Amino acid sequence: MRKSARNRPVRDYVNLHSGADSSDPRRWSQLLESKTFTVDEFRRMTGSDLTEEWLENDSTAMTEPVIIEQADGLGMTMPSATLTVPEIANILGHETPVEVIGMLS
Repeated sequence: MRKSARNRPVRDYVNLHSGADSSDPRRWSQLLESKTFTVDEFRRMTGSDLTEEWLENDSTAMTEPVIIEQADGLGMTMPSATLTVPEIANILGHETPVEVIGMLS
């Protein structure tokens, strides 16, 4: 059986069934604001805590999630919170392929 190569719209049957407006750009904010979350129990670390000694001597190193609260010591610089996709395109060049993670909502 031959399949059509034509793109077909993806239907969000969960939202259609629940009556949610999947075209509302605020839907995720509204959903998060309506929920309560328990406090996580993840270990908090700073970038300078991520050392070879930590990897060798901590039995939970790289086996359990950690939250890096301060990137100091990682040798990384975080972009401004106001950085936009068009700015990235201008920096890298409009023809430069960029890997992204696709999310189906």
